[in-house]
Amino acid sequence: MYTGDCRVRRIDVDSVHELNLAMFDNIRKAGSAGAALVEYSKAVRGESEDFQTLIADLIGDLHHLADGLGVDIDAAIESGRGYYLTESQGQR
Repeated sequence: MYTGDCRVRRIDVDSVHELNLAMFDNIRKAGSAGAALVEYSKAVRGESEDFQTLIADLIGDLHHLADGLGVDIDAAIESGRGYYLTESQGQR
């Protein structure tokens, strides 16, 4: 368990007009994905694996789930990538 400093890092802006609210939403989204990754790691007992391997395993398992649900995983990944690119550029 992490017991270090959990304070928000310094945001490099000089005025309220420079704040990009999408940035805060992306931090929340990363936190939600992190929470899901922690639970997935516990489920597969891969707690000591590096992040690259753990995320790759999760993506592989999502492929299996998509097959079972009849979801086009390639289309879902493409959509997700598009959402990420839009959101990471501060657009909504």
